[in-house]
Amino acid sequence: MLEFLFHVERYWLAVYEAFLARADKIPLLIELVRKRIPHTHESLLKELIVARDATSGFTLPSREKYVAEKALSEVLIRVLEELQVREEIKNDPAFISFVKYLDTWELRLDRAVLDYERALHAHQLFCLGRSPQGYEEFTWGE
Repeated sequence: MLEFLFHVERYWLAVYEAFLARADKIPLLIELVRKRIPHTHESLLKELIVARDATSGFTLPSREKYVAEKALSEVLIRVLEELQVREEIKNDPAFISFVKYLDTWELRLDRAVLDYERALHAHQLFCLGRSPQGYEEFTWGE
């Protein structure tokens, strides 16, 4: 049982670190946008800031953390879609680099969440006295 719990905690840490890495990059995006498009509608950036701030303060897995991170993803997607059509920024090397970085982290985040959910499910099955069939081949991230 402890082995499954260890994996759940380990995978939550990977998810948490991916969430933090993404949140840490958002101020860079805001600064870049304010510099390249000074007349940007501030409500768009404020929405992004509020969504990012809503994700802070969570260290343990919770529904609230998941909901806040999902909301941040949705706002970030909307902001990036709007910015990618703006002539003032769409060809900026720093912006292009940010979008590529974010795409990479989103893939890592998706993988980390999948691994966490799988480890949690195996732990739950074990706690219910069921054999977590199909999980014995899981390499636990190796």
